[in-house]
Amino acid sequence: MEYEVERNIYFKIAIFAFMAYLFFMFFGTKMPFQQKITEARLGGSSNIVNQVVYPLIFLLSMVSLFVRRLDAIAIIRKEKLLTIFLIWCLISIVWSYSPLDTAKRFFRTFTLFAVTLSLLVHTTSTKEIMNITKPVLYLYIFLSVIACIVIPGAIDAKFHTWRGFEDTKNGLGSIAVICIILSYYLFRMETGGKKIIAVVAVVFSLSLLIGARSATSISNFVIVVLFGSLLMLDELFKPLGLGRTASVILYLFVFTMVISFILVYPEIIAIGTESIGKDPTFTGRTDLWTAMLISISHHPLLGTGYQAFWSVSPPSQYLEHIYQLFIWIPNESHNGYIDIANEVGLIGLGIFLMMIIKYFINMRKFKLINPWKWIIIAALIGNMQESYFISFVGIRGSMVLVSYLILFGQLWREDIEANYEIE
Repeated sequence: MEYEVERNIYFKIAIFAFMAYLFFMFFGTKMPFQQKITEARLGGSSNIVNQVVYPLIFLLSMVSLFVRRLDAIAIIRKEKLLTIFLIWCLISIVWSYSPLDTAKRFFRTFTLFAVTLSLLVHTTSTKEIMNITKPVLYLYIFLSVIACIVIPGAIDAKFHTWRGFEDTKNGLGSIAVICIILSYYLFRMETGGKKIIAVVAVVFSLSLLIGARSATSISNFVIVVLFGSLLMLDELFKPLGLGRTASVILYLFVFTMVISFILVYPEIIAIGTESIGKDPTFTGRTDLWTAMLISISHHPLLGTGYQAFWSVSPPSQYLEHIYQLFIWIPNESHNGYIDIANEVGLIGLGIFLMMIIKYFINMRKFKLINPWKWIIIAALIGNMQESYFISFVGIRGSMVLVSYLILFGQLWREDIEANYEIE
């Protein structure tokens, strides 16, 4: 009885905090349909909504988390490496180019960590988490499609493509991939009329992806689909007693053939990039990567400090040089792995890589329907041309952190259930 009362009160607080965070991550905290910032000096203004919303959400999540703090510690012990990565990001304040910006952005990331953890210690299944996520997800999908159809400001002024509530078409495209993944798994989970709503959500999400015409996001989605199709081969080979062995051999064969083909016909890279509307430099990204690698060489081990490099208050000498070279004012390196190495150094990048390896090793223990691993996979692919993992801000980065923690929350829950059965 005491547990039920506790769960009713604090679980509702955890749900509210999580849904509020998701809402502001999907829809943002600034006025939608505004023109993209094109001058670096304009990007440093404070958002009063952020200063009110996120501290309030943080306090609510900490209240819910405190009553189940031992369970939260158990989940942290189970995952470890994300916590170590975040601690390293916090320590980077010491040598950060902009300690105040590092502190503020770390607080945002830690708020999401606390919000997600407070939900996990109160929920009983990933299905329950999907049901909590569903209202905000559907609201975003349906309102985005309506906005793109009827509101001129939801159209990208430069490319004349859909951008919805996002600043750019690439932003909408990458979020559309997440919406497709979650909607598809809701379709598999739902029954009756709810399944029809899930189908509509999948179709609308696909229309957002197509309407954005983001070559980066479309190619990301295609790769995820192809990868998922290959994984289905495990099930096809099982009746023959081959299972994963046969599929791994097939993966290696396909990989070897692709690499060999590129080595024999290197011009295929140019043809491939042009076919998706890109030049071989990926619209100047490779030039930016080269400039960023030079920046990394000046601070290889420790980096510039978590989320400090792209700060414009004031810009470092390296950032000023970037702005002189690239007049389109980048606010990321358009390669998440480079951004990680640049901001938290090779030490931080090493912790991150171990974190990902541990995630997929543990994922093999998770047999239920799971959309979260596909969000991680999509992010790992998309991270080659966008930054998802370093900031954990915005819906793309936020869903990566949420997806990561959900796995270890569920593994912790399964351990509790197994111990209970033994007793």
